[in-house]
Amino acid sequence: MVRIFITLIAALAAMAITSAAAMAAQPATSPVPGPPVNYVCEATGQAGNWDDQFYPDDPPLCDVASENFLLCLAKYGQFQIETPSVTAFAADIVGMYLAAGAAATQGKCLPQTRSYWLCYGKAATSIQVLDEVNAIKTLLAGARVPHASKTINTGTKVGDFYLTCDDQGQKPTGRVVSTGNGGEVVNGQASIGAGLLLTNPLDYTVEVA
Repeated sequence: MVRIFITLIAALAAMAITSAAAMAAQPATSPVPGPPVNYVCEATGQAGNWDDQFYPDDPPLCDVASENFLLCLAKYGQFQIETPSVTAFAADIVGMYLAAGAAATQGKCLPQTRSYWLCYGKAATSIQVLDEVNAIKTLLAGARVPHASKTINTGTKVGDFYLTCDDQGQKPTGRVVSTGNGGEVVNGQASIGAGLLLTNPLDYTVEVA
């Protein structure tokens, strides 16, 4: 479900809203991208979500918001942004998120295609990336999933681990690691990780060290 929040960009509002407060506002120097925070609009009394990261000390322009556009934040999902002017605000709002290190685009969030890693040779860097259909076919044809190592630098990294097709003398540690972007270590009993290696061989691998 699309969540609605009203985004304040007070410095930009000076171009379209003749407000002394807006003209005096300055953006935060080192914004940290995060989810929107809840607030109640003083002008309307309605509750909503307002991204206060860039201008945390200024009141929202909820009483003058009249247009909206969709903003996709890779980490948090899709939001409907209400602004005084889409033309004047949309690109700048997206730009501020990008400058702050958050993956942002204007428009709907498109489905993300999962990629899978498989070895095509014996060298550490003999790693190929495939979509799900081709990964399943290649795995059934005899290819293996690369192992996870914190020290064999192959340039292919998931979380804290590098994926490698050559263990270079390292041995399995007994830990199981996700081959997804997070590289999460499977916690709990060893049988849990062992089971995931059997049921989801493309999604998990063993750690070597």
